[in-house]
Amino acid sequence: MTKTEQARFVRELTGSVLADTLHDIRANRIPSEWDGAELRQLLADRFDRAVYRRILAGTRRRHYNAAILTNDL
Repeated sequence: MTKTEQARFVRELTGSVLADTLHDIRANRIPSEWDGAELRQLLADRFDRAVYRRILAGTRRRHYNAAILTNDL
């Protein structure tokens, strides 16, 4: 992926999670007593559900883990 494609992907994924979450807040689907702890967990869960687990397996997963450690991400 080019840097432009990477940036577009990140914008689209985060934008989708943001839009869905704001929609749920406006639709009163998020309990009013939730604060940052629950909202952080909700966002983490939504991003977690967006993970393609089967794609990042084997060699590809090892290369990913190496890049995370090498680049301090």
